[in-house]
Amino acid sequence: MADYIHIDGKTVSRLLSEHHDMRIIDVRSRREFSESRIPGAQNIDIMASNAIEVLTKLRKDLPYLIYCSIGVRSISTVKMMADLGFTDLYHLDNGLNGYNGPIDETSGSRILDKA
Repeated sequence: MADYIHIDGKTVSRLLSEHHDMRIIDVRSRREFSESRIPGAQNIDIMASNAIEVLTKLRKDLPYLIYCSIGVRSISTVKMMADLGFTDLYHLDNGLNGYNGPIDETSGSRILDKA
């Protein structure tokens, strides 16, 4: 049994309305994140040297929606988080490219790269 749930872009709004404590994590690069993101998302560049250290500092008792551009980096991240003991994980299949909800393109950002 998988330690995470696959969702599609159409399901995100319903998921967020059902889980008010959902944390949205964008694992793309800072540059990608600064250009566009799902509203409320925080950024952890999974390719950064301290990414695993940052992940281990997240609360394991909260639900997380993980995404990237097309789903490759995010599926690796979800599997890594499951191995770290996270149990309430959702993977956005096809990433931001498959998401059809609102997009935040403001310059403000929430980057979680300080370990």
